[in-house]
Amino acid sequence: MSTDARAIRRVLVPLDGSERARRVLPAATALACQAHAGLELLTVQTAGGDWEHHLQPLAEALPLPDVDTTLVSSGPPDEAIADLADRLAGTVVGMATRARSGLSEVLLGSTAARVVRRTRSPVLLIGPYAHTPDPHRRYTHLAVCLSGSQRAERMLPLVQRWARQLRIPLTLVHGTAQDTPPGDRAPTERRLRDLADQAPDVDCPATVHIAPGPTPPTGVNAYLDRHPDCLALVSVRKGARLERLLPGGFTSDLVQRAPTPVVVITAAAAPTRPTETTPR
Repeated sequence: MSTDARAIRRVLVPLDGSERARRVLPAATALACQAHAGLELLTVQTAGGDWEHHLQPLAEALPLPDVDTTLVSSGPPDEAIADLADRLAGTVVGMATRARSGLSEVLLGSTAARVVRRTRSPVLLIGPYAHTPDPHRRYTHLAVCLSGSQRAERMLPLVQRWARQLRIPLTLVHGTAQDTPPGDRAPTERRLRDLADQAPDVDCPATVHIAPGPTPPTGVNAYLDRHPDCLALVSVRKGARLERLLPGGFTSDLVQRAPTPVVVITAAAAPTRPTETTPR
């Protein structure tokens, strides 16, 4: 595997002993296998906790030949997770969000949200409505979820690298309100096709899909529901204010209802342009 900093080199999965936290393991394992990357299980020790004693048996049960385990003995969990993730470039953090409830509980108040805000690494999230994938699955394509933000489009060079590494194509999925007149959608579709044409190094050409719905994230999630074997990617600005994760934001609403794993990529993680190295 390439040593390029933006190739996927490690999938880091924080666990706290709960069944909810373990929900991300199949999706994270599948990504590590397909990327030929390492998988590492992490727990942050708390007073009176003994979850660390279960890490090794859990690691041995996973369908990978070598799974690392790490115990962090102190510090707030989000700080410890972000610090460990950012020590190795090419890390993807895998986490599950909370059970079905108000969005402030699912994202705003969760450790997952604090990790997204703190780390420079992409974070793979399994939301409360996500299908539980098979750890032996292969992702069939990357669905780059867009809502018109140029910030989101800046993550495309990183996503192109992942597509080459995982050997799967890209689909640019643009959520739009279903009452938008077709004539108003045409400029967006042309711009997306121009972006798709800028991904010549991927074996399969990138495609474009306009996803209408009651709201843009609803349209995108309807597309994801029809493609359960895709890996969705969405962008969030590094250091975004807390309000940006409240109801009504494209990223938060998408993650809350997504039927597939969603990788949240911060602007700090995305390169400004692709380089010559091609992950294998």
